[in-house]
Amino acid sequence: MIKLSVAFRWLLAAGAFSLIGKTLASAASAGEMTGAFGHLLIGAGLLIAAAIASAPELSRWVSLPFTGLIDSIYLGADKAERPPPNYNLPRYYAHTLRDDLAIGCYENLIENYPQEADAYAELITVLLRDPERWREAFDARRRARRCLKSKEGRAKVEEAFAAALREVGGQISGGKRKVSSYPMRSVLMA
Repeated sequence: MIKLSVAFRWLLAAGAFSLIGKTLASAASAGEMTGAFGHLLIGAGLLIAAAIASAPELSRWVSLPFTGLIDSIYLGADKAERPPPNYNLPRYYAHTLRDDLAIGCYENLIENYPQEADAYAELITVLLRDPERWREAFDARRRARRCLKSKEGRAKVEEAFAAALREVGGQISGGKRKVSSYPMRSVLMA
């Protein structure tokens, strides 16, 4: 419906512009002043009608170079750069042991920055705190192996995974439970 109204406005404006040309040509051919004045008034009215009919699109088209110039002055470039990932909130949640919130934040970071090894490493560390989430930790490790392109990033994730497993293994074997009482004892023994 909007495209039909735009087409109608432009047809109206084109008709008005063509009538302006005919009116001004007839005003020039009319020899006396009163006839020419009437033609000029009709031409001016048609010019105003054509300008109103084509104003929205025409103003956008005319102002585009100026708004681009102003944007480049204030923003510095045509396209804004992506901000660096912010780990403050998920680290705070992980520090205060609000693991569900921390995991959600790390998942958002991974979704927006899939090449960030720190997000995978810290997510795995938080997931390995809870024995019920070990499967999710292994899935996150597998996803990191698949998504990370750099060898350094993969090594960082593997190192964080091994450190978190050592920490979990030390807590389990040092406490009341033994490693063999967990379903993933083969992982902890390795």
